[in-house]
Amino acid sequence: MLILRRRQGESLIIYSGDNQIEIVVTEIEKNSIKIGIGASDDIKIFRSEIADKYAPDGVISLPRQ
Repeated sequence: MLILRRRQGESLIIYSGDNQIEIVVTEIEKNSIKIGIGASDDIKIFRSEIADKYAPDGVISLPRQ
């Protein structure tokens, strides 16, 4: 795991093949941070507790709503 420090307004960019994901620290409070994630529509982004619930085997298949 890579651990980095970022200040409010700073970002990280992750490249994988032709995909690019930008993660921006938008707000910092006492015990939490708010992040913005920019990625193409074909990249699915889930909070870990949601991904663990729907993909214990690592394959995401969300129920239809």
